[in-house]
Amino acid sequence: MVFQNYALYPTMTVRGNIEFGLKNKRVSRSEREKLVKDISEIVGLAPYLDKKPQSLSGGQPQRVALARAMVKKPKVFILDEPLSNLDAKLRNQMRTELIQLHKRLGTTFIYVTHDQVEAMSMGDEIVVMNKGVIQQADSPMRLYQNPQNLFTAQFIGTPAMNTIKLQDLKGMDVRSESPVEYIGFRPEQGLLNPDHQEEGLVLQGEILIRESLGAENIYQIRSKAGLFFVKTFLKPLEGANHVKVVVPYDQLFYFGSDGDRVYDVVIPARDLAAGGVLV
Repeated sequence: MVFQNYALYPTMTVRGNIEFGLKNKRVSRSEREKLVKDISEIVGLAPYLDKKPQSLSGGQPQRVALARAMVKKPKVFILDEPLSNLDAKLRNQMRTELIQLHKRLGTTFIYVTHDQVEAMSMGDEIVVMNKGVIQQADSPMRLYQNPQNLFTAQFIGTPAMNTIKLQDLKGMDVRSESPVEYIGFRPEQGLLNPDHQEEGLVLQGEILIRESLGAENIYQIRSKAGLFFVKTFLKPLEGANHVKVVVPYDQLFYFGSDGDRVYDVVIPARDLAAGGVLV
């Protein structure tokens, strides 16, 4: 177990913290020294074995907590938000190191986090939970591309999936066996001022906020149907604040009043013939 606050013994050195469990198991001194040496080299702690936890900095205490768990050679690691106390840069670095460590050990890691970036980048399988109830268990990309409910759809993705109440889309007509209450789409699926004809949901609105993140550009847009986000890549939109956004029909998601995904949705032929639904 690797705790969120590391739970290191402040009166012990790094070496003492790592080998504490081995002493309780009555592992011989020579075997303890070999294990501590091997593990400390893996996690980059060899120069710090004689230091106390309070003299460590950055991600070093987190490495001690990892080493203390690793030295027992467990079949399963349980990590409770181990990176939450680190700053953003160090968190990215330690995330990469944990991925490499997992591949090297070939051991099962159960990793608890509220950070979707950690979940998406590190997980082979993600279990999304809400109030103790499993919402969906799947691979990262299937969670993103095929969410089974509204909670999962809005938890995964930056910005989160846009969701608009069907009643606010006055010109939108959808037909299905299960009632549809919400329509959603990913920000990157919205085509901003497209220069070609595209069938889909057409939203007209005003750009309120522009965020340039280098290769990504995020726009918060206000329309008659409410606020939503659009993400574009590389070239930012210059000039006009009033824009048209087209979301292709095959990129729309539909959800019922209970939040569950609705799959059997049909767009009437008259809307398709018109080239889209203008809102």
